[in-house]
Amino acid sequence: MRINDEALAKALGDVDAERFIMLMNRGAGDYTEWRKTHLYQNISLEELAEEARKTGQMLRQSSTDCVTA
Repeated sequence: MRINDEALAKALGDVDAERFIMLMNRGAGDYTEWRKTHLYQNISLEELAEEARKTGQMLRQSSTDCVTA
């Protein structure tokens, strides 16, 4: 099936059209195996946890800034 990007964007708007295209174009393969071999290969569990904490703090601060603005 060929997806007409322009028609989707016109009908759905850019963001929803992109979501639709992403859903329709899901890749084939084994994500679990790919994750084991490619995702976070050069980072320790402790480093990953620290990055998650930092991101959580940043998101919380960002939402607080939006509410108080």
